[in-house]
Formats: sequence, C-alpha cells, structure tokens
Amino acid sequence: MIRDLAIQDRETTVEEDIVLVESVQRGLKSKGYRPGPLVVDPSCGVSSEHSIRTLQQWMREAVET
Repeated sequence: MIRDLAIQDRETTVEEDIVLVESVQRGLKSKGYRPGPLVVDPSCGVSSEHSIRTLQQWMREAVET
C-alpha cells in the first residue's frame, strides 16, 4: 500500500516538479531575465520570500565568521 502510494507520488508530483523546474531554469538563462529584490512580507504570507532572505543571511554570516 505505502509502496504503491510512493510510486504514484513519484509518477505525478515528482514528474510534474521536474518539468516545472526545467522550465524555470530555461527562463533564468534567458537574455530577458533580470533578478530583482526579494518580496518580503512582514506577515510572512504565502507570497513572501522571507525564508530565502533568512537562508541568505545565515550563509553570509557563516562566510564572514
């Protein structure tokens, strides 16, 4: 039962994610892409990139020490 669910998940979610990630990577490599600032919502809403900012801060601190 669990194995069947894992196989189903791989065949749906994982396969869909691969297609999505490949598409994003193509966009990032395009000449029209220009990075912009992170969207940081103080209320940490679903559109907020606060976790990315936090990770970047941790990485910066680790390199500086």
